Amino acid sequence: MEVHTFFSLLAACFGLLGSVFLAKGILGLSPKDMLKLTTPYSRLKYAPEQIDSMAAQKADAFIGVIIIFLAFLVQIVSLIFVSNNHSLLFKDQWIGSGIASAVTSILAIIFYSIDKYYYKYLRLKIRKLECVAKLKDIFAKEEINSNDVKFLEGILEELLSIKRKPSETKIDFIKRVAEYLGQPIPEGINFSSISGKHN
Repeated sequence: MEVHTFFSLLAACFGLLGSVFLAKGILGLSPKDMLKLTTPYSRLKYAPEQIDSMAAQKADAFIGVIIIFLAFLVQIVSLIFVSNNHSLLFKDQWIGSGIASAVTSILAIIFYSIDKYYYKYLRLKIRKLECVAKLKDIFAKEEINSNDVKFLEGILEELLSIKRKPSETKIDFIKRVAEYLGQPIPEGINFSSISGKHN
């Protein structure tokens, strides 16, 4: 296999791999998942399924674009630097094809790992933004009541898997959550309705 043929084959493999990542976000959705993403089935004001889907699609698209750009670079290198080089790189076509497939497989594993990491990062960031918005809504009130805390507990458990500890008061829970989300507690906020002994 000639050098330029190998690079062209490699570029084609990268292009295919990039296309798979670009399509994965949409093609990976089952009919049930797609139904959950529609408005009638979405949760009130926020939908964890939609957050996860959007994060996955952005991560897949990001990785897909990088791989297609890599394929473009390989093709450019092939055309500019080695198109006139007709020397043999591999004696057998199958060896060259096997090496191109192996390189593509290794890159697929590497980029899949990056894709998963980026998806988790985006998912957490979006979920945190929703929790911050809800916390700000609660802090905008003159007085925080038990219903506010219960609502906040539900969202935090569903989106961030954060639960109030059995020994933790509602006030301590709010303080811990505010610190975790990087939100200062407004001065003079009234905790009196949740500051009882059994809270």
